Amino acid sequence: MTQTRLLAAALLAATLLAGCVQQPRQAADYAARQDSLFLGYTLGMTRAEFFEHSRALNRQELVIQGPMNQHIQRRLDSALAHEATMLFYPDFYEDKIVYMRVRFSYDAWAPWNKNLYADSLLPDVVRLLTRWYGEGFEERTVIGPYGAPVPEFEREDANRRIVVGVLDDIEVGVLFTDLEAVQAAAQAPAQDADE
Repeated sequence: MTQTRLLAAALLAATLLAGCVQQPRQAADYAARQDSLFLGYTLGMTRAEFFEHSRALNRQELVIQGPMNQHIQRRLDSALAHEATMLFYPDFYEDKIVYMRVRFSYDAWAPWNKNLYADSLLPDVVRLLTRWYGEGFEERTVIGPYGAPVPEFEREDANRRIVVGVLDDIEVGVLFTDLEAVQAAAQAPAQDADE
């Protein structure tokens, strides 16, 4: 009887969630693709293109290897109100960039520098991204890393979604998503583990 109740609860939850899910976008919604990210990186760039482009930027001394060899690092000396660091690295699906995860932090952040906390950095990053991508970031309130309501900003252009929010006291995160690639991946038939 317990299994029957669990199954019924699971079906009820699935039904409720299905009602909340947005309808998938149609191919026409992506007619004018927006693949541009920053520094010449693009959504859909292959892994090989990404690494070659990163090496070229490194030779120009525009980027360096980030902390613990897990990110690419870019210094922002004058782009924000205070000197800052931008760390980034993509997620690939079928050897192409689908997500680009970016983290911003002020270099002089310290627990006693309250004016350099992420809540002060967030509007600065949104202004920077507005210069790069234009107006249109919509603000909404979400539950933040410490359980309190915090602002988050989102902009969607054709296939490219940009979401900006506070990660913790130090960092602001930006997630670039290729909505078309994510939708295609979600609709792809599941691959057998043995294949």
